[in-house]
Amino acid sequence: MAAFSEIPLDILQVGDVFVTGKGAKQIPLTIDGEPVLWQPKEYLSIPWEPSAFNNPEATRVNLVFNGTPATVESLRALDEWSVNILAERSEKLFGQKISAEDMQKRFQPTLKTHEASGMQSWRVKMNTQGKGATRLWDTFRNSLSSPPDCWTVCTAKCRVRVKGFWIMAREVGVILEAQDVMLDAQAADCPF
Repeated sequence: MAAFSEIPLDILQVGDVFVTGKGAKQIPLTIDGEPVLWQPKEYLSIPWEPSAFNNPEATRVNLVFNGTPATVESLRALDEWSVNILAERSEKLFGQKISAEDMQKRFQPTLKTHEASGMQSWRVKMNTQGKGATRLWDTFRNSLSSPPDCWTVCTAKCRVRVKGFWIMAREVGVILEAQDVMLDAQAADCPF
């Protein structure tokens, strides 16, 4: 399926709550039963190495990108749409009517603004092994057999699956998963 350069909010379909094999509650998002794929047009910078909260053995890690004007606009629109659609369908999805104002309090935004620097970032989940492992590519469209030693010197294009919503206790948020990442390693300049 082709990826959209902007998240097509007007055609997203919200599924029913289900419980994964690991016991997590999720609500799928699809377009005519197919996965929703979003591919921002620009290369994105990576501020930190992919990690899973200091668990070096994890095979599902967070990959963080700095926000660009286009991704910030797309993710703000996604967050606003999410709050409204979840509130609108709250009785079916959560078993009770929840106002948009209350849903906003529960919702964990995809776009994070760091207080100290004002920097905006967003993260995707990345599987490093197994059937659903994120595929890595170089700028010549060749498959990479292993990840780079240092992600922060790379810029990346990313094909993201807008998988749906996660639900944990009273909180809810969007699940973004990296399907493919094209890496462009930048040569570091020697400061001496």
